[in-house]
Amino acid sequence: MAYRDLIELYKSGKLEDEQKERIENDIERQEAISEYLFSESEIPGFEELKNEYNDSKGAESEYLRSQEKEAVEFTKIIKLSIRKAFIKMGMVVGVVVLAFVMVVLSMSKVVDIFYYNPTKTVGEKEGSKTNQISMDLATYSEAFLPGHYRDRVDAKSNGNGKYDINILQNISSTGVFRDVSGKIEKGKMIIYDANILIKPFANAFLPNALKLVDESERAKIGYIDARNSVQELDENNYYLAYVTLEEIKKYSKFVDWAQGAKINPNWCAISLKNSDGDYSDVAMGAMGFIFSSSCNELNYDKDAYPYLSLFDAFKSTGDDQDWVIPEDVMTTHVVSIYKYMAKQTSFNEMIGQDKSEEYYTNIANNVRNNGLNIYGFTILAQKSTLLEISKADGVAYIYTQPIALSRDVVLN
Repeated sequence: MAYRDLIELYKSGKLEDEQKERIENDIERQEAISEYLFSESEIPGFEELKNEYNDSKGAESEYLRSQEKEAVEFTKIIKLSIRKAFIKMGMVVGVVVLAFVMVVLSMSKVVDIFYYNPTKTVGEKEGSKTNQISMDLATYSEAFLPGHYRDRVDAKSNGNGKYDINILQNISSTGVFRDVSGKIEKGKMIIYDANILIKPFANAFLPNALKLVDESERAKIGYIDARNSVQELDENNYYLAYVTLEEIKKYSKFVDWAQGAKINPNWCAISLKNSDGDYSDVAMGAMGFIFSSSCNELNYDKDAYPYLSLFDAFKSTGDDQDWVIPEDVMTTHVVSIYKYMAKQTSFNEMIGQDKSEEYYTNIANNVRNNGLNIYGFTILAQKSTLLEISKADGVAYIYTQPIALSRDVVLN
């Protein structure tokens, strides 16, 4: 009788107890073999199992061995298919995860594109690079922050429009150096000493209109004689002094006047001519350029902005000229300053400047057409020097800010 017929009789419950027990043992054995093959790649001891069945007699045992062999082969095929499926799934999941990671990383760079990037290289020479914020801050601080000139900023990207910055002070007239750190997050800048970007007070220089008023009238509104204001200063302290001239001077005449008075200004304030040919009132803020100061070399587009760097402007002179920048070079330098500022929309917005591109362009054009017209200057000095300056012909007013060397506030 074939083994299949025995199975049918077993299913219908017609086998004797001995045959029934044998079939159930066979079924149990078959299930155990299948489970084992599913969890292992090889079948240890399978030869012994086959020998056991070889000792059995009859057609039923031969058929059973045939079925077991088929089961083994079938199980191997199933297991191989399962493994292939898992490998394929693992590869798919791996590719998806890798793609996700790449998207996240690339998105970080994509986000950077939409915001101010202080690490962007604006110029490179012989391995020396200038980043965006160094050039921007050097230009802005020269134009609007007398005594706070900074031309070196370290910047590190953290991705997603976030950067750590450190504004370095490489030059100091006092011998004290102070760096200021901060961060930029998606076009918003936080500096851990906001004073570094604060413009001078509106009354730092004497407004043009008040220079024509009698001294007694000036005193009524808080302006006192230059000599008297300096007399009250501490002899041991240093001061950043804003000196207002009695009259506006062209650059060349100002240079002659300063050399004759043995004054070495640090920064000069300029006035612009309006449409009527008169000089504009500067009471609400000062703009200008550095007249004499140490500086670092910067790399940038020198065709678009000739002499933009103060370093390049000073390279045009030498010992035989007492390091005084020629008028044509200085005029070009100042024009480039405001042309450059006109294009730095992101930087201007970040530091809270609401002036338009047209505003800065008009300044550049005004200087190009009318030259440099100086109405005041700043100088870092002690009381004795400021007393001498106050006695010089042509000085109308001096406003001072104390600089305590023992404190954090350091102006270069």
